[in-house]
Amino acid sequence: MLSGPGSPAASPNFLFIMVDQLGAPFLPTYGNKLVKAPNIEALGRKGVVFENAYCNFPLGGPSRISTLTGQLPSRIEAFDNASEVRY
Repeated sequence: MLSGPGSPAASPNFLFIMVDQLGAPFLPTYGNKLVKAPNIEALGRKGVVFENAYCNFPLGGPSRISTLTGQLPSRIEAFDNASEVRY
């Protein structure tokens, strides 16, 4: 196994899944017995499952832009779902 900077052991892997209109109560990872989502379940078993999540804005567009840029929606003037990503 390799070691040192840049090696798999030294660099953590992150998979960030951002979806729209998917609530946790509908996923088997959170206890739903009806829905079948084997790949999401496998990710949950091997990784970290968050029980709470918070966003920076009550609308999806500005909240996603905020997450992608690391800036507050007010700073990047993203106030509605028609807002564009500005750097």
